Amino acid sequence: MQILVVDGFGDTVESRDRFKNFLCAVNAAFDSVWPFDRCLQTRKYDDLKEYLDMSGSSAEHLIRVEPIKRFDKLDFIFIDGDLPLRPWSPAANQVFRLLAMCVQTGKCVPR
Repeated sequence: MQILVVDGFGDTVESRDRFKNFLCAVNAAFDSVWPFDRCLQTRKYDDLKEYLDMSGSSAEHLIRVEPIKRFDKLDFIFIDGDLPLRPWSPAANQVFRLLAMCVQTGKCVPR
């Protein structure tokens, strides 16, 4: 099972503690119901390019297959973060694109 945890928390000690608590909660949830192998990966909210086709150029009609394959292998995606990170802010662009891909493909993103 492939799990991606997106870290939208800041760099303060308090924010890092909240992220650690969130990550522990995700791990604990899977420990109780999934005794098999799993691969849990964490990425910062602005470091998701390996799962997104970020070519973006309309003149360049190439599709990057590797990010799509990586995205397709994910079984669960968990996203959490601090309040200052708003979904509509430019800083959250990669998270927004990831969520759009999830909606388009029916990927499981627990709330």
